[in-house]
Amino acid sequence: MRLLGVFCRWSPLLLLTGATLVFGQEPSPTPAPSPSPSPSPAPAQPPAAPPAQPPAQPPAQTPAQPPPATEPTPAEEPPKGKTPLGLYIEAGYGGYDPDTIDSSLQTLSTHLSDNQFEMEEQQFSRAAIGWKLQRGRGEFRLIFNGYSEDGYKLESVGRLSSVINPLGAPGDVLSENVVSPLVWWNVVAENGHISTTRTPPVWDQSVDDANGDNLVQESEARYVGADIAFDTTTFASMQNRAQTYDLVFGNVWGPRRFQGRWFGGFRYFQYDGNIPAAAWLMTPPIGYGYTDGAFLDILNFHQETRGLGPTGLLEARFNFFDQVLQLYLNGQASFVVTDIEFDSGRFTTLVIDTDNGLTIPIDAQLNQSQTKSTWHTGAEAGVRVHVLQGLTLEASYGVVGLLDAIVLPTTIRIPQSLQESEQGTSAIYNTQDYVLQGWRAGISYQF
Repeated sequence: MRLLGVFCRWSPLLLLTGATLVFGQEPSPTPAPSPSPSPSPAPAQPPAAPPAQPPAQPPAQTPAQPPPATEPTPAEEPPKGKTPLGLYIEAGYGGYDPDTIDSSLQTLSTHLSDNQFEMEEQQFSRAAIGWKLQRGRGEFRLIFNGYSEDGYKLESVGRLSSVINPLGAPGDVLSENVVSPLVWWNVVAENGHISTTRTPPVWDQSVDDANGDNLVQESEARYVGADIAFDTTTFASMQNRAQTYDLVFGNVWGPRRFQGRWFGGFRYFQYDGNIPAAAWLMTPPIGYGYTDGAFLDILNFHQETRGLGPTGLLEARFNFFDQVLQLYLNGQASFVVTDIEFDSGRFTTLVIDTDNGLTIPIDAQLNQSQTKSTWHTGAEAGVRVHVLQGLTLEASYGVVGLLDAIVLPTTIRIPQSLQESEQGTSAIYNTQDYVLQGWRAGISYQF
């Protein structure tokens, strides 16, 4: 009974221990041969965790390229839709007065003509087109300046070293002891109209020789009235025109209050026109043979001048009211190589046939060509008003000197007799300046 009680008390423990032995230990193999025993199942393992994902990598990036050296920053890029060049246009108009041109001629030391040719106020026109580069890198301009004759006037005085002798026969002339040539003819040609008078000087030794030296002084000659006077017509215009074409590049520098501007480039120049002149074209008989516009036509000297060379301009600017008002002063100089063509056209000289006393007309013509290096100069002072952005009004006064632009004869040699006519007519020439001064006004726009 006691054993039964002990069994009952410890039976649960024995069962638990036996179970542990059966399931917790691998049984020993039997000695009998048999197929390879199957391995016992591996101890239970906890459920496998999902494979670890590698950490996310940032997407590959292309290495940044440095911007080109010439690429403008966003603040400097031109607005979309606009070209990198800013168009510039200008137009102007004005009036310039040329200086008097001296077309005086000497035929003999005793036969002179004092000619003063005036071109009345010439019309001035100006046009320019240009292209302004971005970021203040300068600008190109093509500038045209044109001058056109609006009228003319020729005043000619024919001088002769002879006087009328009132004590002699009618028409008796004294040519000895005359100190200097005296006025005989006056010819005025203006815009197609000619007015001519001949007033021979008179000298009587018994009355007019104030100092008793038996010499005819200019102050001693008397004029008692014209013996020839008439009006006639001639060319209405001499068609004098000059143009300059400047192709230049320049820029502006300096602060906002005071600035400078420069331009440099090339100039092309051309001049075409006619210069009238009067002259003695016959020596005997005394007192006749002057180009009066009726019996003998006034001479007409045609000119053609072309030139090319470098040019430069410097300008000083004074700005006021945030550059709304601008005062400026500039100067320009051009070194030009010019080709000048001169042609007198056909005219008539007169000689006396000593065999029969007849007056014989002789055809004559003068031609001259010259190549000459010279200067063109100019200075201008004016005011500019910037009305709107890009729109500018301008007014100025200036002086322009086209030096050595005109060639004219100063001495003309004509035949003195029929025998000399085969030698023809020749002349000595000299160049003259074409100087103008006046005003202009203009308007410009910078796109």
